[in-house]
Amino acid sequence: MIKFFRKIRQQLLTENKFSKYLVYAVGEIVLVVIGILIALQINNLNEERKSQKRLANFLIEIQNNLSSDITKANYIIDKFIEEDSILRNITLNKVNLTQEKHTENRRSFTLIFEFENFRLKTKGFDGLVNNIDYIPDEYTEVMTLLNDIYIEKNNELVTLNQRVQTNTYGNRDNLKTKSGSSKFWDWELTEDMITYFQSNSYKNEVRHYFNDNHEFVTRVIRFKILAINAYKEIAKLTNTDIPIPQHVNYTYPDLERLSEFAGDYQIEQGEKHFSDSFKFIVDNNQLQWRYEYKDVNYDEEFNVPLYWHKNNIFILYQSASFWEFKKTKTGTIIYTQRMNGTRNSYIKRTKG
Repeated sequence: MIKFFRKIRQQLLTENKFSKYLVYAVGEIVLVVIGILIALQINNLNEERKSQKRLANFLIEIQNNLSSDITKANYIIDKFIEEDSILRNITLNKVNLTQEKHTENRRSFTLIFEFENFRLKTKGFDGLVNNIDYIPDEYTEVMTLLNDIYIEKNNELVTLNQRVQTNTYGNRDNLKTKSGSSKFWDWELTEDMITYFQSNSYKNEVRHYFNDNHEFVTRVIRFKILAINAYKEIAKLTNTDIPIPQHVNYTYPDLERLSEFAGDYQIEQGEKHFSDSFKFIVDNNQLQWRYEYKDVNYDEEFNVPLYWHKNNIFILYQSASFWEFKKTKTGTIIYTQRMNGTRNSYIKRTKG
């Protein structure tokens, strides 16, 4: 091809057709420029495809990170629900403090000497941020969610997790000063240890530990809800056919039964309740608490979403409290609210 153009140039010069030569030369330059522009365009398209592939891989990795961390969050929440029951038993002096019952009640004694470490996996998000110049506009909503999770919420998680850890180590150091504590770790419960676990001092330590852990788990719950939203937004963005894992969900799986939980409830039994009645509605396939209190007026309806956790247990974004519904054989729906070691039961009559 190059020899062909060279031959034409030589022929035009030989025949003294200078004007035609100039036209030809300009045309050749234009062709070269067009060729360069086409090559650059092809190269840009290839680079864009590579960038989009890298971004897609980072999004998939973020989904894997979120899925793993949601699993860990569920474990921490379940553990906290168990601890809430233990706190209540300690507060109400329902723990059997005998050597014979030591093994089966051991969680009541070890509660304040343990903590759960929670560090978000950030490899996918870090890779995405390092390629921020290539992120298109359609990623804006997902990036807003991810920034909230991995910057603001993660900082809160790290701070409060460290707080619980510091509290735990302080309790361990305090235990060292108690007579018989060395045998405690060998699963022996001396009389001195029994006296300590019955003391108001131990109950105070449990309460302070639980308060710190409550703040931490509240942030874990907030992370879980936002992480599920982010995972689903990424799925929409990538148009993937991979099904969303079952644990990446906060919508009650039985929508027909969900409607049974809606309605008005009256207090049946309470310890430290802040309302004699509750009302729940179903909106957009989600159970919501109709926020109504005595002597509190709102210009508009204020409904607080309840996010499904497991079984018939729901959680709030605002606090580590747990809302559980149960239908009895007689058709009665019982709603139990667990919060800070207290239990409040509300009843709703249904057609059974």
